[in-house]
Amino acid sequence: MLVVTRLPVGSIVIGDAVEVKVLEVLGDLVRFQIVNPGVVPARCEKFRLADELISLNGGISVKTVRVEGSKVRLGITVPQGVVVCRKEIVWKSKPLEHQ
Repeated sequence: MLVVTRLPVGSIVIGDAVEVKVLEVLGDLVRFQIVNPGVVPARCEKFRLADELISLNGGISVKTVRVEGSKVRLGITVPQGVVVCRKEIVWKSKPLEHQ
């Protein structure tokens, strides 16, 4: 399990297409937006408390490990070989791929 910290509007990209975004933190409750083009609906919102899990297709799961003020610690489990990175890293690397 990879554990990362995200602030509201911070995103994690899993594989080629799945995006998990922290929309807001309401005390111990976290509102997520999931963009997953492989399922219907492709975009949805979910609310989770600490220690609650979001299961996605392909053996991907995201767990709210801890909420500290506006920071959210996420535990991400993916199959071997699936890349997980911060959305801002994906944005920065895209122009390099086209050069």
